[in-house]
Amino acid sequence: MVPFAKTSGYSNAIDKSGSERMRSILLGFEATNYASALKLGDKSLMNKYKKEIEANIDIYDEICLGLINGSQKHELAKTIELDTLELIDSWSKSWRIFKSGLNQLITINSYSSEVDFILLNLSVEKSLELKGKAHNVVLNYTKYANNSFLKIKRSLFLIIALIIESCVIVIFTILKSLKPIKAILNNLEGIASGDLTRQILVIQQIEFKRLISI
Repeated sequence: MVPFAKTSGYSNAIDKSGSERMRSILLGFEATNYASALKLGDKSLMNKYKKEIEANIDIYDEICLGLINGSQKHELAKTIELDTLELIDSWSKSWRIFKSGLNQLITINSYSSEVDFILLNLSVEKSLELKGKAHNVVLNYTKYANNSFLKIKRSLFLIIALIIESCVIVIFTILKSLKPIKAILNNLEGIASGDLTRQILVIQQIEFKRLISI
């Protein structure tokens, strides 16, 4: 994969994993809202929050798996860096526990002490813990993106330096090759004006052809 493609791939991974940081907090709030709807016995609100939770769970799963295996839908490349994969694995384990609590919660249709027990695993602290693990993944992708960008900068500087060096060599070579021809032309002009003391050095065939073409 070329450096530009790598940088673009890291950018997508940073964006998607970054969005899941916020979704971690959002799901915690939605769990609390669902529990409040249970207390009120409001079936309409329960269904509303249940659908939102289910939709966000699906997206969360897709992003986690997409970061590991790649995802055409989310434009994610397969992660190959081992340290990043370890961080994603740790994040995914915490997510599976959190998701299990969410799935348990939305199957309950009436408030009971079981709801309070489940909410212990869906507390603000647990949401922040999940967000923190997602943030570690973001930081690691950012590190690789920055390294890739620095490599691109170095490559560009090297290419520019080589181009400048090549131009200098070409110009120097041209000026050097024209120097004897200019001397010959000056001597010919002197001879033409009557100065027979001028001498013309023997030139190579290539130089003679250049002289003829001038």
